[in-house]
Amino acid sequence: MAFERTSSEAAANKAALEVARQKDEKSISTVSELSSLVREQKARLAELSRAKSEQVAELRDRVQQLEANLDEARRRMIQFEMLKKEHAKLQADLHAQVHNSLLSVLVKIHFKSI
Repeated sequence: MAFERTSSEAAANKAALEVARQKDEKSISTVSELSSLVREQKARLAELSRAKSEQVAELRDRVQQLEANLDEARRRMIQFEMLKKEHAKLQADLHAQVHNSLLSVLVKIHFKSI
């Protein structure tokens, strides 16, 4: 009877040991899978971070270029406004010269006819 009980306990212990071994193997496999997932996620995060950094640098360069273009456009607009004023002044001067020349000619003609 003691032998049977010991054999029965040994069989139960052996079965429990096998269950524990299978759980251990499953745990090791799960840890390995999770480790692989973590490595993949780290790689993805690193790639996303690198892409974001590149995009930020590109956008920063683009903003600087646009600001330079805006400064150039403002400079040209000021130059254009100055040229418009100069053009208006030159037109007024020319109009005055033509007017004075016509008056001068008319005065000469009038005095010649007298």
